[in-house]
Amino acid sequence: MDDMTQRLVENACIRFIMSIDRDAVCRLASSFNHGKPCRLVGKHKKGSFNVCFPVTFEPARGRQEVEDVEMQEEQQNDSPQWMVRFPILPRLAFPEEKLRGEIATMKYIAQHTSIPMPEIRGFGFGGDYPTGLPFLILEFVEGRPLVELKYNELEPPRKETLYRQLADIFVQLRQQKFGHVGALTLDANGDPTFARHRPLGIDFNDGQLDGQDPASLLGPHDVFTSAKGYIRFLTQMAITTFCASVISQLYALHRMRDYLSSWSHSSYAGGPFVLMHGDLLPGNVIVYDNLRICAILDWEWSHTVPLQCLAPPFWLSGVPLEQIFYKNRLPGITQAWAELAEQVRRVEVERPGPRLSQLWCHFGPGTVDSMLVAHSLHSLSHLTEVFRVHLNFRDAGHAARFKRFFDPACNPAATDHGRLAAIKAQQRKRVQASVENVDRLLEEDYRLWSAALKRPRSPMPVMDDDDLRRLAVFMLPVQSRKL
Repeated sequence: MDDMTQRLVENACIRFIMSIDRDAVCRLASSFNHGKPCRLVGKHKKGSFNVCFPVTFEPARGRQEVEDVEMQEEQQNDSPQWMVRFPILPRLAFPEEKLRGEIATMKYIAQHTSIPMPEIRGFGFGGDYPTGLPFLILEFVEGRPLVELKYNELEPPRKETLYRQLADIFVQLRQQKFGHVGALTLDANGDPTFARHRPLGIDFNDGQLDGQDPASLLGPHDVFTSAKGYIRFLTQMAITTFCASVISQLYALHRMRDYLSSWSHSSYAGGPFVLMHGDLLPGNVIVYDNLRICAILDWEWSHTVPLQCLAPPFWLSGVPLEQIFYKNRLPGITQAWAELAEQVRRVEVERPGPRLSQLWCHFGPGTVDSMLVAHSLHSLSHLTEVFRVHLNFRDAGHAARFKRFFDPACNPAATDHGRLAAIKAQQRKRVQASVENVDRLLEEDYRLWSAALKRPRSPMPVMDDDDLRRLAVFMLPVQSRKL
């Protein structure tokens, strides 16, 4: 997603969240709990694609003694019991499709594995429900997101505890076999089904919001029966994006397509295809203080993938995705992956079935390359980085090939390559100019908002819900202004 689209979407997300009727949220929760009185607990919690409202229910009074009522209030009213969760509609290209896939995947995982997750209490897609919005109600899970802990600095016994559980999750995902690359969805009875349903992902969603229209290449019922077809589609999506150095990106994508052609022609090219979480970040791993995993959250981008795309988490060494491709970062992540692979082997002794360890057998240069490629395929903005920063170190003669790539005398397609690079460069200049204009408009909004609050300006103001409502009044839709 380019900078301008990101700013517009963020602006729309603020207005959307502020527009949600808090009383309607409570009425919605009560409707799924026998009409018990409900109230919000604390502030809402905003994620990348969803906003959650913690709620608790007032204790039943009726025939109970006053002392019992007071005890229940003390025990229940200060802690949430359910999370009422709404997709942030401006952030999603296909919100209902995304929500149906998430619910279906959670139901499937609950039926076929022991992977921990919150219990579903209710769901709906708008209609006659109090908020009029699609929603998912989940049991509240006690614990802390793993991202709040220094998980990359754990002592060996605690690290083994964590890795053992992560290994068990990946082994169970590996053992779910499917006949094509696609996604689970709900049937007419609300049960999970694996019919012909396209695999949504974050890049697909962001590309649609960005105007690249990947949906024109992949319809709602399109699936892939081969790894080659799936990877070809991902690289086609990558070509529609652009970065600071358009020419080097175009060349890197060209070389990566060559690499991926051989990478996908493996013994796994025709399946089986396995289930991937799609967004397994530390913030979606909830743990107790003893590091026991109590829930895996946010299954919304889950879909089946070729087996070689099921890679270990990139964040185990505490390094961001955009940095793991650099050579000085590789020893740390390679060691972490090897330690996780050892736990996978131990778990497989207790869980007979298809073996993930055959894929994660050792972490020499070839295996590390494969894992980096797998991660970049599901974060396409990093696809060219794998080649330019990592694979290119072993690409003998790359300078000469780069020159021939844009030389019409050597390459009949070079003229087209140069034309495409020029078009992308012009597009980037236009987008950058629009971004600067949007920034100017938002700065003016902020100036007016700051004046309205009569408080000194600050680079990072701390805003409560009332402040955000005032801000939303000033932040009119930027799309309606003349850029």
